[in-house]
Amino acid sequence: NNCGTTASGASYVTYSGAITCVGQPESAAGQKAGARLAADGGHKLLCVIHEATSTSLRDRCAGAKVGFGGTEKDLVLDNAKSNVASATATLQAQLSADSSIDSILALDPDVAKNIVEAAVTATNSKAHIATFDLSTGVVSDIESGKIDFAIDQQQYLQGYLPIVFLKLYKSNANTVGGFDTVKSGPGVVDKTNASKVATLAGQGTR
Repeated sequence: NNCGTTASGASYVTYSGAITCVGQPESAAGQKAGARLAADGGHKLLCVIHEATSTSLRDRCAGAKVGFGGTEKDLVLDNAKSNVASATATLQAQLSADSSIDSILALDPDVAKNIVEAAVTATNSKAHIATFDLSTGVVSDIESGKIDFAIDQQQYLQGYLPIVFLKLYKSNANTVGGFDTVKSGPGVVDKTNASKVATLAGQGTR
């Protein structure tokens, strides 16, 4: 959930008259991902955009470029999730043509699992893989080392906290967030906490 801003730069929370918005600023999340990949030794980053018209995805890649600091390129694989074979072939061609790509950022767990992992395996690429958002498969692959980490917007909180905040507003006149975004992310799931997150997901709270 990207609470975002209007074209003029105003917060959507202020613009809409809402109490607050619980979500993840996408550019900041991208910066965290890029910085983490750079810290892991990356020098050339490929950011995979799977929906060409999504401003949120482009914000993630723009943020990743800032955080990464090295060479970054966006690869647009439009409708990738509905055309996996074609998207995988395009990514394979990119990796085959440029072996210096050492970091790949997917913006969706299915894209990471079904397209990026397949292309990396097919080309024997040594690129580190990171993704946005979690799935059972992504958490498992973080534990096994196939994926370095995932940016976690903590979607459970995005559903839970607004109810809590609204209850407090109605019953006790409390406001949280100063009429601006309350950030649920970006968090990071990596080998240090993937097992715990997997357990909590099984309990329905992640």
